[in-house]
Amino acid sequence: MRRNLFLVFVIGALELVLLAVTANAQNISTIAGGGPPNGVSATAAPIGTPWGVVQDSATGDIYISDTLSNRIFKVDTSNRLSVVAGNSVNNFAGDGGPAVNASLSTPQGIALDNNGNLYIADSGNKVIRVVNTQSSGDLILFQGTAFQVTVQPGDIATVAGDGTECTTAPSCGDGTRATTASLTAPAGVFVDGSGDISSLIRAIT
Repeated sequence: MRRNLFLVFVIGALELVLLAVTANAQNISTIAGGGPPNGVSATAAPIGTPWGVVQDSATGDIYISDTLSNRIFKVDTSNRLSVVAGNSVNNFAGDGGPAVNASLSTPQGIALDNNGNLYIADSGNKVIRVVNTQSSGDLILFQGTAFQVTVQPGDIATVAGDGTECTTAPSCGDGTRATTASLTAPAGVFVDGSGDISSLIRAIT
């Protein structure tokens, strides 16, 4: 699979496009933005403020976080855009239900695990959330401990953060259950090969 470099390009006050530069051929093309979302061609759909972008190496699908519309989009290999998380309402709601009906608040960084499940730095809500992107089978995190998170296909759940501001840095809940820790506007998220989740320099193992 070709590897792409992704660029965000401003074309107006609230209109942005996402460009891809193919590393091998050094060609550039628009992959999203410039034009109602969901089910339309990605290049004809409006993207308000794209912040994070990640590509699934197994499927080629591209995920984009849009902080202005409070949604996460997917561009499939047929260049069709769809919403995978967020109902465009700036709020915190929807855990345990379909991700497309959930409310996010200025989502920023996004990441995928080895199975293609989507992790979101829900910055305004001060939490990290996960979407089970699989067509079947529950996603179970922290299995084998006294606490676990189970997410059904298509659903969303919080895996870190209790929604409160970290005011006792540098600890803010270190060494406790991830969902009881305090985060301050997490902007990034990373999932390593073992499934451990990191936001900035704090890790969930």
